[in-house]
Amino acid sequence: MYQKFINSLLENKYSRRTVEIAHSTMHNALEKAVTIGKLEKNLVEELFGDTKTFNSPRVIKISQSLINDLKDHMKYQNLNKLNMNDKYHHKLNLVKRADLPSIPIHGLRHTHAVIMLEAEVDMKYLQERLGHGSMQITSDVYLHISKKLEARNMDKYEDKLNALFIDSQKK
Repeated sequence: MYQKFINSLLENKYSRRTVEIAHSTMHNALEKAVTIGKLEKNLVEELFGDTKTFNSPRVIKISQSLINDLKDHMKYQNLNKLNMNDKYHHKLNLVKRADLPSIPIHGLRHTHAVIMLEAEVDMKYLQERLGHGSMQITSDVYLHISKKLEARNMDKYEDKLNALFIDSQKK
């Protein structure tokens, strides 16, 4: 029924973003129901089917610090498994342990992309990392989001204007 609901939104020409918001809202509500014990599991998580395109499955490089953090977390989990035996619950997760707010997985993708842009990574690299078909898609989706990018670009503009003004006064 849920999949039919999502399909009906798409069929009725709701924007992709509206459908994502509806899905995220439903996912978060069901996740809360699991957390407070009203549901055993979040069935929305099981609806993630095949990837969007042929090129979607890909290997991406992650930083050494992330690898180290994940290894440390795995050691922590293994110690819990040893200490707790059959009382160990595999859903002990890094987000809760680090006292971070819960956000949908796609939110992490957006955050990652914006941080990469703020770090001034090459747009072509980011486009390939995100699996977008073109750099235009990447820039349309992400460049307007960051206030840091906006401020840095405005600073570059101001620097250029000042340089032009100084050059014109020298003549």
